[in-house]
Amino acid sequence: MTDKTYTHAGVSTFEGVIKPRFTCNPNRVKTMIKEGHTAIDFLELLKPMTTQEAIAYLLKINYGDDATRAALTAALDRRVPVARVKKEKTVRVKAEKKVKPTLSSIAARGPRNPVTQVTRAEVEAQLADLDDAPF
Repeated sequence: MTDKTYTHAGVSTFEGVIKPRFTCNPNRVKTMIKEGHTAIDFLELLKPMTTQEAIAYLLKINYGDDATRAALTAALDRRVPVARVKKEKTVRVKAEKKVKPTLSSIAARGPRNPVTQVTRAEVEAQLADLDDAPF
């Protein structure tokens, strides 16, 4: 929304559509006629007003006919700020940081592949079985 104020407000019909118009220069009517507006009607406001205030004032004083008031009401409805619903934020779960292992933590885990103790006799028996291979 803008805080710009205007000293004159009214309506005009352009290509068959009635719309509210606002200006600070009463000579704007000449430009609007050149552009093709018809049924131009401006009113000097009591004090400088924003567009919302000006439309509300025009409706309050029953400005224009029923079609004009309907156009003003529609324009006011478009300009009224709508309360916006905040969307819920998506929460991202952070992965736990990997902790660098220390020597003491590695020792506490124990060996990954435990080594089994094999006697010399067992190893010689396995080798003897290999020597008997047919190739």
